[in-house]
Amino acid sequence: MADRKIRINFVSRICRTLVYVCFCALVSETGSAQAASSTAPVPAPAVTAESPITLDQLRKLLDELHEVEQTRAITQEEAERQRATLPPWFPKSVWDAVEQKMGSVDIAKVELPIYQRYLTSETGDGLILWFNGPLGQQLAEQVMSRRVAIAETGAQGSKAAQTYIDGATQSDKGIASARLNQLGPTDRERAIKAVQALTNSWKTMSDDLAKLYDEYVNNLVQTELAKHSQELAAAQQAYMRKSSSQPARHQ
Repeated sequence: MADRKIRINFVSRICRTLVYVCFCALVSETGSAQAASSTAPVPAPAVTAESPITLDQLRKLLDELHEVEQTRAITQEEAERQRATLPPWFPKSVWDAVEQKMGSVDIAKVELPIYQRYLTSETGDGLILWFNGPLGQQLAEQVMSRRVAIAETGAQGSKAAQTYIDGATQSDKGIASARLNQLGPTDRERAIKAVQALTNSWKTMSDDLAKLYDEYVNNLVQTELAKHSQELAAAQQAYMRKSSSQPARHQ
């Protein structure tokens, strides 16, 4: 039944724009700081089976970026907008179940295979380091509103990330530079190497993340709707019978 094939690409596009736009903010905002650093550029290490970013590291990184809470808030908001567009016969309880499923997605677990394809454990530690402490949190919070605004335009993947980079402000760059200058020599080198590794992979990684999450969320919704297929069919048929039994209005 066509009405039951409800796709919510708009939700997954908005949600997954957040993480890779933030990462690309680092690529842009640390540019001047790296130029001023005496540390020579170091090629990003190849991710091996023994050293990819771990699930615990990814959870920590997403937590520092406030990505999980922001993604869930946007998911809820957009799902409620979608609720208003559902056909009049659609049972409220079914969409409630869909929203619950969407809100309980373990983002880190879903996306870990993509991150492990591009980021090492060492890179994960370096990125986490960036967002530790008051300045790191200020950096994460300051860019959030613009990242959400870009996400809401429907831009995806590397296009969304490039939009952020093109619009990076001096204030953003200043906070990133100040955070880098807070670090000691060893941590500073670790942080710079992490951003360099990210720079080498952000375009492909961001597009892969967008595709993965879009497919995951839509499959999740369709699976949940399939569980309620009989209820949906009965609700639609009852609505059609009721509509057909009502006398036509005379002009």
